[in-house]
Amino acid sequence: MAEVSLTFGDCEKDLGTAYNEVTITRRVFRDGASEYELNKTPCRLRDIHGMFMDTGIGRSAYSIMEQGKIDSILSSRPEDRRAIFEEAAGITKYKSQKKEALRKLENTEANLIRLADIIREVKRQIGSLQRQAGKARRYQASFEELATLESRFGRHQFDTFSATISALQTEVDNAREKQEQLDAGVSAQEEKVSSARSDLAVVEAELLRLREEQSALRNALERAEQRAATNRARVEEFTGLRDQARQEIAGTEEKVRVAEDQLTHLNAQVENFYPAAGRDPAAFRRRAGSLADAHRADRQRRGGARRNRGGKNFNRNGCTSGRSRNWPGWNSSSGIFN
Repeated sequence: MAEVSLTFGDCEKDLGTAYNEVTITRRVFRDGASEYELNKTPCRLRDIHGMFMDTGIGRSAYSIMEQGKIDSILSSRPEDRRAIFEEAAGITKYKSQKKEALRKLENTEANLIRLADIIREVKRQIGSLQRQAGKARRYQASFEELATLESRFGRHQFDTFSATISALQTEVDNAREKQEQLDAGVSAQEEKVSSARSDLAVVEAELLRLREEQSALRNALERAEQRAATNRARVEEFTGLRDQARQEIAGTEEKVRVAEDQLTHLNAQVENFYPAAGRDPAAFRRRAGSLADAHRADRQRRGGARRNRGGKNFNRNGCTSGRSRNWPGWNSSSGIFN
């Protein structure tokens, strides 16, 4: 960027400005664009040219001329020399204004011609525009009527919705009251459920205890059944042994009866024999006692053998009492019949 400034002093009369000093600045950029300032205020180049017209300080004025300018003026065409004379006479400014006015008039005439063309075009379109305007007026009226109807319909909907909202609000209040009642009922039911759960826990504990007792009783019952089965087997065995013992006792009793008969007969013979033979009855009784003892020992031996075969004591199992019979004439101390 390049910048140059030119300052003029005591020029308020010559330049027709209110400033004692006038500073003109030009700023040129790399792209060729230029900026102009007048007392640090942006302005146009035309404004600067207009201010220096008729002052002799213009671009082609006579006050300041470059070297060789006088020779070019003297040898130039009459039109060029006339421009210098007009500048010196002070009419360049007015000619420039005249040129500018003519240019504006030409532009205005061109604009008038264009405006006439536009008017003709608009006149051709005015019928369509009138129809469109009628449509627009009808649309405006329809739109206003629609707005009125929409407003009334909106009011009607508002009233309907307000009534609906009021009814729904009433239902909501009723539903809220029912909900509160249901919540209270649910709380009561929850308390009952909690109490029922506590009772259920107690019942379950009792049921567990009863199940344990039932299991224990079932086990005891099974053991009792096993013992009963064992006892039944033993009873059957004892019954068989008892029947066998009863048969043996019956046979023994029969033998004893026969022996008693024989012994009675022998005693009678002995009583008859003692006086006839002159024997000592005491010695004979001792001999008979020893025989009885031998007989008793033999009976005991046979009873032990029976117990060893059966493995049980009949007296303790109720098969037989085991008590000696008190037969008539039997002496338990001596083991013989009197």
